[in-house]
Amino acid sequence: MALRGRWARSALGRPLAGPRRVPGRAEPPRCWARPFAEAAAGAELLEGRDGRKNVIPHVLSVNGNLDRGVLAFLFDSLQLAENPLTTKKDSQRMVLKLHPCLAPLKVALDVGKGPTTELRQVCQGLFNELSQNGISVWPGYLETVPLSLEQLYTKYDEMSVLFMILVTDATLENGVVQLRSRDTTMKEMMHISRLKDFLTKYVTSAKNV
Repeated sequence: MALRGRWARSALGRPLAGPRRVPGRAEPPRCWARPFAEAAAGAELLEGRDGRKNVIPHVLSVNGNLDRGVLAFLFDSLQLAENPLTTKKDSQRMVLKLHPCLAPLKVALDVGKGPTTELRQVCQGLFNELSQNGISVWPGYLETVPLSLEQLYTKYDEMSVLFMILVTDATLENGVVQLRSRDTTMKEMMHISRLKDFLTKYVTSAKNV
C-alpha cells in the first residue's frame, strides 16, 4: 500500500515531498539551531581542567585613556558638603574638591563694597603679581553681572577654586583682604603683602600630600 501525503517516500526511502508551504506565511528557518550547536562546540574546545573540574577559562581585558582618567578624577572629587551659609536642614553645597595640584585655578579675585574703579586696580595688580609667580588666577572682578557673596562661594566651589580673595574698601584703607578656603570654608583677614608667599607655600606643600 502506497503512502500518501507529506511523508510519502519512494522505493529508495527518500522523501518525495517536504512540508507544505502555507500561502502568505514565511517559511521557518531550517538551521535555527546551528549557532547554538556551534557555540556549544566552541565552549567544549575551550574547556580546561582545574583539579577534577572542567572549567572554561576567562580573559579579563583592562584598558584606559586620558578621557576616562579625567572622568574618574572628576567623579571622585565631586562631593556634597554641609552648607554653613544657611540654617535649613538637609541643605548641602556641591564642591569639586580636586587635589590642589590638579585644580586648574588656585585663586579667584573678586571685589566687594567700595569704589569699583579703585578696587579693580588693586585686583589687577594682584592678578599680575600672582600670575608672574606661577599661581593661576580667575579674574572675577572683571565680570559685570553682580552676585551675592553666597552665590560667589557656590560658584567658585563648583569650579574647584582653592581660595577666593575678596578686595573691599577696607583694602584701600589698611591693605587687608578677605581670604576664603574652599575646603574649610573658613574666612580670614590677611594683609595683601602676605598673599603671594602664603599661596606659593600652600601650593608647593600640596605636592607632597
